[in-house]
Amino acid sequence: MDWKEMVKTVAPLLGAALPLPPPLGTLAVKVVTDALLGKDAPASPKEAAKALETALASGDPAVLLKVREVETAFTITMRSLDVDLEKMAVEQSRVDAGDRASARQMKTSTGSYAPEIVSALVIVGYFYIMAWLLKYGVPKDEPNGIIFMLIGALTAAFGSVVQYWLGSSRSSTVKDALLMRRN
Repeated sequence: MDWKEMVKTVAPLLGAALPLPPPLGTLAVKVVTDALLGKDAPASPKEAAKALETALASGDPAVLLKVREVETAFTITMRSLDVDLEKMAVEQSRVDAGDRASARQMKTSTGSYAPEIVSALVIVGYFYIMAWLLKYGVPKDEPNGIIFMLIGALTAAFGSVVQYWLGSSRSSTVKDALLMRRN
């Protein structure tokens, strides 16, 4: 789980501010990083993200309490600046839901085969790479973890495909198609 998702589970308002565009999102990331890593925070964003994931995944109650304290202070500061985090979080959720609904509507109204084609490519690519790795292993001269980055991206895409076809997106697509036939 991404560290931002971990923060969102412990401190929803602070977590909702993390993906916002600068300056709010940047400020929220800095507040969490400073609180949990302090002066020992790595300079590299990747290393800082890894350190934050490790700290949050530890399950240490002191870390979780610190995140809640930071959320309270951050929320008070934002309110003093007339920034309504709750309203921004609700608006972001509304935009995300609208994007999903729009994609479903496009599929049902156009009859496009793009989701099926992309899904097939992701699934074939995923199993091809996995079979190749099982047969040949990771190349010894592989630079900077490119293979592992590819596996991570394909695994995430594979999960999205499964969620689309078997999860709530699929049931929503079926529901939308039934409603279109009814009208």
